[in-house]
Amino acid sequence: MRPRPRPLVVLVERTLLAALVLSAGSASATTLRRAATPVVRAVAQANGCAAATLRVAATERAFAAAAKATNVRDAFVAFIADSGAVLGGPRPARKADLAASPVRPGALLWGPEVVFTSAAGDLGFSTGPSESYPSAAPDARPNHGHFSTIWAQQADGTYRFLADIGISHAAPADGMIGVATLPAPPATPAADARCSDAPAVASASAIAAAQAADSAYAATAARSWRAAASAHAADVRVHRGGRHPLVGRAAHDSVAAWDAPLGAPAAQIGVARSGDFAWSRGTYVIGSTVTPTETGNFLRVWRHDGRAWKLAVEVLSPARPPRPAPRDSTRG
Repeated sequence: MRPRPRPLVVLVERTLLAALVLSAGSASATTLRRAATPVVRAVAQANGCAAATLRVAATERAFAAAAKATNVRDAFVAFIADSGAVLGGPRPARKADLAASPVRPGALLWGPEVVFTSAAGDLGFSTGPSESYPSAAPDARPNHGHFSTIWAQQADGTYRFLADIGISHAAPADGMIGVATLPAPPATPAADARCSDAPAVASASAIAAAQAADSAYAATAARSWRAAASAHAADVRVHRGGRHPLVGRAAHDSVAAWDAPLGAPAAQIGVARSGDFAWSRGTYVIGSTVTPTETGNFLRVWRHDGRAWKLAVEVLSPARPPRPAPRDSTRG
């Protein structure tokens, strides 16, 4: 593993912290709640690039704006990478699949609440609340959910998504962030703002270590989900269909209580050039493979804390969620 970059300290408004968490250790709340008062605070960014984080957040907002201005299908086609996929069915939906799908009625609204990137800025993660409306009728009631997206920087410096997955859940509880209550976005960085220097591709040792961490997690979870939770980062995020997202200790304790085997070997793993950010995706089975209690698609995000790989995000999107998401995306 290459030496970790020195922590970068960024000043942010406390009211913006819910919309843009720049730190691996800054999310101390166990639920996704709005800040009560605006306070300027320093966030020690254990890894990531502030400039890239802001650019990914801006891209996510542009993606949502395009869906609102045109339609969901065309927005997804415009913002998916050539090798990207939407994870929400029996097989990943690629760019050609999205382009060939019909435009469906209704609307989909969303926005980024948490965003972080690799130190090189080549990979990023975003998540936040979503609302899907099955029709354009004035009295249409929304389905609520959370999306999670892996972003990759392109040759021209823009970002396009490599993987998109979502969960459905009940309406936000009191005090939780909803689409309508997302704080205003911070300013985007200057065009010449740079991230850390990194090799053209991740080192072989970084790739091998990330693959080993993900494989070890999958192998342990197949025996005991509780034991696998030892790989959690302090601010781990767990998104499981039918439940509100959980963060930190609440997420860790919840997973430990779900002490059932989780079969989730990775079908794809990607590692950042800076060797500090990795992600994996695949399908999962909870319980017996013969008579599973739940199946679906998963997304995992890993960050290196300078000593070891830690699981930062786990998303489990059931094949049959309690409240089905609209077919043209997995965001709500």
